[in-house]
Amino acid sequence: MANPKPNPAPDAKAAPAAAKPAAAAAPKAVPAMMADSEGYRVEIVDIIGRTGVFGEVKQVMAKVLDGRDSGNVIRRNVKGPIRKGDILILLETEREAKALKSKKSKIKPRSR
Repeated sequence: MANPKPNPAPDAKAAPAAAKPAAAAAPKAVPAMMADSEGYRVEIVDIIGRTGVFGEVKQVMAKVLDGRDSGNVIRRNVKGPIRKGDILILLETEREAKALKSKKSKIKPRSR
């Protein structure tokens, strides 16, 4: 069976497909919320406790520094190393985490 397309000569100057400029790619669509800013700054005010199956998530109280909710203190879950006074960037400030349930003893004290 004959090869329908012969291989070009090694000295042929064919532009490789990967040589196209990266700027020619179409820009990604940006959500309307992110069009104005990159997020909202919050400062960690208090670390409440740990949650998650392995305790890898910390629940914190965070004071919103930017945006519509500026000055409000909200409860959020944070994964990774964190300490009081750290500044985080949140994509939105409307959602709050559910409060952690306190671990009460199941044994009732005897009444006399």
